[in-house]
Amino acid sequence: YKYTNLPPLRTGLLISLLFNILLLAGIWLIHHRSLENEKSFQAQYKTTDKILFIGNSIVSHCRWDKLLGNKNIINNGVAGITSYEVLLRITDFLNIRPVKIFFEMGSNDINKNAGLGDIMGNFHDILYEVRIKSPFTKIYFLSVLPTEDLDNTTGIPYNQRIDQLNSNMEKFCKKYNATYVELNPLLKNADGKL
Repeated sequence: YKYTNLPPLRTGLLISLLFNILLLAGIWLIHHRSLENEKSFQAQYKTTDKILFIGNSIVSHCRWDKLLGNKNIINNGVAGITSYEVLLRITDFLNIRPVKIFFEMGSNDINKNAGLGDIMGNFHDILYEVRIKSPFTKIYFLSVLPTEDLDNTTGIPYNQRIDQLNSNMEKFCKKYNATYVELNPLLKNADGKL
C-alpha cells in the first residue's frame, strides 16, 4: 500500500472490479469467436437442394427425377459398381453438398463374392467420408434387392447373403444414425425371389 494513497479495502475492490471486467471481456470474446466459427462452419458445409442417388444398375437404369417428380435429383448410378468403387469416388459425388444421398449397393459385391465384413467396412468408410465432407447431408441406405440367382461357386442362393447383408445394414444404420430403407420384402415372391 506504499505506492497508492487508497485505503486497502478500496484497492482490493478496484483489483476485483478490473479482474471481473477482464473476465467478462474474455468470455464475450470467446463467445463472439465461437459464433463466428459456427457461422463459418455452416457456410462452408451448407447443403444445396440436390438429392443424389448413388449405386449400381438399379439406380443407373431409373429416371429418379421423373419417377419422383423432382428435378433436383441427380442419378450417379453405375452398372456393376461395388461398394468399394463407390468409396473410391465418394469425394467426387460430395462436391455439390447434397441435402440427401440415397445409396443402393451391395448386390455386385455379393455377386463378386466379397465378404460381408468387407462390404460393411466399405459402408462405414463411405458414411465417414460423407459425415466429414458434407456433415449436414442426410444419408439413406436402401436395402439390397432380392435376385433369382444361385452362387455358382457355393450353390448357396444369393438371397441368403443378401438377407444377411440387409440385416447388418439395418443394425449399422441404427448405430450410426443413418436411415435404412427396407425394400427387399416388397419385391420378394412366395419363394423369396425377385
